[in-house]
This record gives sequence, C-alpha cells and structure tokens, in this order.
Amino acid sequence: MLMTQHLADFATFKTSGDMDKLRSALTVLHETAQGDRNIIPAMFDAFDASATEGEVWGTFRGGSGYASDPFGMVHSPLEPTRGT
Repeated sequence: MLMTQHLADFATFKTSGDMDKLRSALTVLHETAQGDRNIIPAMFDAFDASATEGEVWGTFRGGSGYASDPFGMVHSPLEPTRGT
C-alpha cells in the first residue's frame, strides 16, 4: 500500500509541474554539459524546475556525448515522445 501511494504521489507530482520550465532548464543543462562550464548552477535550476535526479543525470550524460539512459529503459524529457 505504501509503495502504491508513493508511486501515485510521484505520478501526480510529475504531471502537475510546468513541463515548459522543466524542458527549458534541462535544455540549458544539456548545453552547459557540452562545454567546459560549471554545471552545478544549471543542475540546481533543473531541480528547481522539478526535474528528478535521473532526469538531471541523464541530461548531463546526453550533453557529455553519452546515451541519456545506457540501458534504453527511460525516456528523456528532451526527446520527442513516440507518436509525436
């Protein structure tokens, strides 16, 4: 029951946020990771925009030239969704 409630709360959290703000913050993080600038401010901005730890690190990996999810299990918020 506790896990079910936690997952429901998390789903509500992710769907109730400002997706434009999230994508914008993750885009800045991605661009920052491509260079040699300090990524910490961009990471804080992404967390403030309700990014998860996985979204932040996946975006950092993507900006660094690696797959955002090396296992191909998680969709990046910066990539278009299937069917769009």
